[in-house]
Amino acid sequence: RIVAWADGVLDTDREVAWFAFAVGREVRKPMRVCIVNMFNHQTHHRGQIHAMLTAAGARPGDTDLTMMPEV
Repeated sequence: RIVAWADGVLDTDREVAWFAFAVGREVRKPMRVCIVNMFNHQTHHRGQIHAMLTAAGARPGDTDLTMMPEV
């Protein structure tokens, strides 16, 4: 669903503005940068989850895309 949403965004040059509490000011970035950041940030959190599962003794399955089953 996320990929379909990203594919449907037509105006990736438009600016998005928000108040970023982490830096205490308004931030403005092009939509395309925000979309790429969303996918990149998900990768960060998947790594955190994998590390926590491994530390807890779980054996997460293979996560290499080349080894994933075809869908």
